[in-house]
Amino acid sequence: KRQLPISRLPVEEAKSSCGAFRTAIELLRNGENWMDLKYDLGLEDMSSREKIATLLPEYQEMRDLARLLCIRVRVAAAEQRWGDAVSDLRLGFRLSEVASHGTNTLLSRLIGIAIADVMMDTIQTIIQEPECPNLYWALAGLPVDRLFETREALEYESTLASHIGNVASLPELPSEIIGEDQSLIRIKEIIDAYSTDFQSPTTPATTMSLRQLSSGIYITMMVQPSRELLAESPLWKNRVAELSDAEAVLRASDFELARIRENWLAWSSLPPELWKDYDQEINEALNVASSPITVGATFARIMLPSVRRAATIGLEAKQKHHRLITLEALRMNVSRADSLPETIDRLSPVPAWKDPLTGESFDYVRKSKTRATITRTGGSQNQDDLKLDIILKASL
Repeated sequence: KRQLPISRLPVEEAKSSCGAFRTAIELLRNGENWMDLKYDLGLEDMSSREKIATLLPEYQEMRDLARLLCIRVRVAAAEQRWGDAVSDLRLGFRLSEVASHGTNTLLSRLIGIAIADVMMDTIQTIIQEPECPNLYWALAGLPVDRLFETREALEYESTLASHIGNVASLPELPSEIIGEDQSLIRIKEIIDAYSTDFQSPTTPATTMSLRQLSSGIYITMMVQPSRELLAESPLWKNRVAELSDAEAVLRASDFELARIRENWLAWSSLPPELWKDYDQEINEALNVASSPITVGATFARIMLPSVRRAATIGLEAKQKHHRLITLEALRMNVSRADSLPETIDRLSPVPAWKDPLTGESFDYVRKSKTRATITRTGGSQNQDDLKLDIILKASL
């Protein structure tokens, strides 16, 4: 019921649904100031499946609490209890921060951003109420760079995938030659671990390639390309002839995955506003070929998170935050001028914020003194509210 206008909210029903969780909210509020405690969950030693099994139940509870807080905010707005509404909003954003940084995983960041996103949706609803206090400075004070940052998590995820041995929690490949038998054992363990930990995102074509690999067919096909690839490796270029066929494939795959990861990380640090100018170069750097030369590219395509997708999620949340602040700047301006401004370039008494995806002002079009639209640049998701209609009510 988050999308319903406050005037249509079934207040008594909503209050009743929240009442059963009063104790949970009180505990959450009591822990607000110490929720930055760190717990060593030993994630580095877990497989991907174990990590998900460990994290998901707690994060699901956090998301449930966030939705509960949103209902409470809307009920408080309907009853004109603005202090209570702001208090629950603050708690929701604190919950978002804790979820984001409870671990360095990308899962943590995405759950934290999702929680902040529903809180911002709620703000966008309640500020339509004439008596709602202006939240410009409260929004401006949010630690958005921390809330919506994904770079650290992306680097952490890619580091875990920098060597194929890590997929199966095997020791890193030594610099000494390990021989054909040990190479075959490692390849089989890696494929088995891959099938267990990365089964859901696997495409049928990739699955078939890995089954072929485990049966030896793929190894035979990849021997020559693998030896050619190892000729580019500083460590192995002068020792390629010493490697068995299986070890050549294993070493080449490890080398290719590490190289892809380094390129992946380098281009992920490029400011998003430059992406459109270097789209071809970024695609070539970040998109792993659909027909990989070695197994390393196959693993990279599955294991490395989508840089642009993950980074854009954080940016779009930041974009929503900036647009909310701009809406509040408009509300503050209207309270003085009694009409919508011609532009948002020089609002008074506080400025509008820029669209972080473009670095430019949001597209604002005034249609009359009481009607306008404000549009954000489209990203990879949330395409349903690119344009917002602004209608100035007489009570303002």
